[in-house]
Amino acid sequence: MSDETSRAARLARLRFPLYARDVYRHEGWRIVESGTVDGALLGLNGLDWHPDTFAARKNQAVELPLLVARYPGSGAFGRLVERLESQGFRVTVATPLGEFREHLARGGWIIDSMGPHGEIWRRSD
Repeated sequence: MSDETSRAARLARLRFPLYARDVYRHEGWRIVESGTVDGALLGLNGLDWHPDTFAARKNQAVELPLLVARYPGSGAFGRLVERLESQGFRVTVATPLGEFREHLARGGWIIDSMGPHGEIWRRSD
């Protein structure tokens, strides 16, 4: 990979969280960021989640489009979902990738629909 291509890829990774937030805001979702007071109330604390992590909230729905655990495999996702569901939220995950996608499938999550952001996963009933 050339230096220019590598630099472009790094820049795209840095801009994606900002772009994703803007898309959700445009669609009427409220952005809740990790490490903020609102984030902590939902379960997105700064100890478990990287600062780029955010949730999108609309009424009683919470979509998790960008989750970056500080310590993958430590149970942070399970704790987050339990906390959200205990507060009455319907939780979905947008376009999980790689190992996280496999983790969801093993945990009983299913593809609910195809949304503007790709696959939308939810817990099976």
